[in-house]
Order: sequence, then structure tokens, then C-alpha cells
Amino acid sequence: MKFISVFFLTSALLVALLLGFVYSIDPYDKYQINVFGFETKAVALARENKFNMLEHSKTGYEAFVIGSSAAHRLHTADVEELTGLRTFNYAVQQTTPEDYLAITKHIFSKRKPKLVLLQLDLYALNSNFKTDTRFYTSPLYKFLSEESRPTAETPLIDPDYVSVGAISDAFKVIWVNATGTVKHLYLEDGNYHKEKQEPNPIKVTQFAYENYQLSQERLALLRKLRALCDENGTRLVAWTAPYSSEHYHRIEADPKVRKVLEDFKASLARIFPELYDFTNAGVDAYDDTEYFQDSTHPTRKLFRIMLEDLFGATAKNPVWARRL
Repeated sequence: MKFISVFFLTSALLVALLLGFVYSIDPYDKYQINVFGFETKAVALARENKFNMLEHSKTGYEAFVIGSSAAHRLHTADVEELTGLRTFNYAVQQTTPEDYLAITKHIFSKRKPKLVLLQLDLYALNSNFKTDTRFYTSPLYKFLSEESRPTAETPLIDPDYVSVGAISDAFKVIWVNATGTVKHLYLEDGNYHKEKQEPNPIKVTQFAYENYQLSQERLALLRKLRALCDENGTRLVAWTAPYSSEHYHRIEADPKVRKVLEDFKASLARIFPELYDFTNAGVDAYDDTEYFQDSTHPTRKLFRIMLEDLFGATAKNPVWARRL
């Protein structure tokens, strides 16, 4: 009994110390905590990075990619080859339609694009999926009108901070500030840095659809996004995000989650005239880490195939997109 008590006490103390360490660093700048006076967090401030890249760029971008981290690997060179339009990838992490509308407004404040490519993730329309607190502290927040601005809700314990990744990123913040070196996530035109291929099988991640409630407020924001594109004569191409074969079939195997997916697609189809479905069994042909980094993050190679589907190139692979 004494051993068990000591074990649990030691474990609780270790967890508390690790949480205290992560929160004191605040690697994702969610709580605006800066105990050690660091000059930069420089880990995951994607919204600031992408905002500043476009804000100060003189490149005549004509096409833009909008989406969550799942759209990071869509490479602008592939879009340019297939459309002839100079492209900027404005995808950022952990996004919701609040981000998408603000990003679109920022784009139109700087450019008059001919094409907007919008990837829509199932989780992003869940009213129980909270807006990332980093959105509220980013320069994008000011682009939402007062009536559209959500109120920040910062949880006492953020799930992102209870992870090995957060501990690793906290050490990265220390290293960056100690050495004065910053490794940026994004390359020219907003492209994501190159990643090594993961071993098979594809790891299933972010499979969290319990208590899903389709947000009417977020659907209203998407309608505003579409209206903005219509007003400016911009072609808007939207699609449902691809998930790996196992991820998709887990959704299909659960009647409640399958109904969630059906409602999600039907709701989007009422908003977007040009909407394509990649959340279907066609993904079975790409069940390999050559095509997925994990179950919710496609690789550049898969996005290339998707773009060929969307823009009518002669595809060497099975055509998989379905027009909704």
C-alpha cells in the first residue's frame, strides 16, 4: 500500500510539474503568459505568420487556399500548374469558419482574387468545438464584424497543453530564445515545410465527433464568405476534407456519426454552388502514408491527385471527387 501511495503521489507531482512548466512557457501563446520574458514564442503562431506574409507581400496573387492544418500540404505550385494562377496558401492550424471569414476579408482587403479554394473539415462546424484562443489575439480577429465576433472562452486546462507535443514545443521556445534562431513553419507563398514520410499503417487522429451539434452560427459565417466571393466575381471552389480509409470507415460504421456527416454535406451543399465531396470511400485507393501523414492530414501527393480531379487534368489515378 505504501508503494502504491508513493507511486500515485509521485505521478501526480510529476504531472503537476510538467503542466506548470508548459503553462509558464505558454508555447502556443493561448494565455498570454510570459513568465520568463521571452521575445518570441515562434512555435505555432500560424495566423500571425500567414497574415504578415500576405500583408507585406508585393506578389500579385490571384488564387488563395483556405483551410485548417489539413490543407497545409496543398502546394501552391500544383495549383499554379493546373490553373495558371499565382497562388498563396492561407491555411492555418485548428481553424473554424470564424477564421475562414476573417481570412477571406483580409484577402479581399489586399487583393482581388480570381479563385478561392476552401477546404471544410467536419469538426469545424461542431458548435462544441471551440474557436482557437489564438484567433482572438491574432490580427485576423479585427476582420470580423462586431456582431460576428465570438467571445473568447479560454479553458482552465487546455487539451493542447496536456500532451507530449506541448512539452516538446515548450523546450523549442526556450531553445529559440536562447539561440536567437527561429525555424519558420512556412516557406514562400505560404507553403508548408517538407516532412518525412511516416511508416504504415496510417495513424488515426482527431476522431472526436461525440456530442456533435451542427453550428447554425458557423453556417451563417460560411454564407457570408460565399456572398463576399460572389460580390467580387471570385470563383469559389469548396470541398469536404479527405480522411484516411480507416478514419472514413469508422465514421460509416457509427450510425450517429454517419448521420452527422450526411447533415454536414447537405448543409454545405445548400451554401456552395461548386462543392465537391472527398469524404467518401474513394479514399480506399490511397490507403498508404504516401498519401496521408496521418488520418486527417493528406500529403502533397494526395492533394495533387485531388487538384487534378477538381480542375479536369488527365488523371492517372482513380477519379474520386463527387459534385454535391
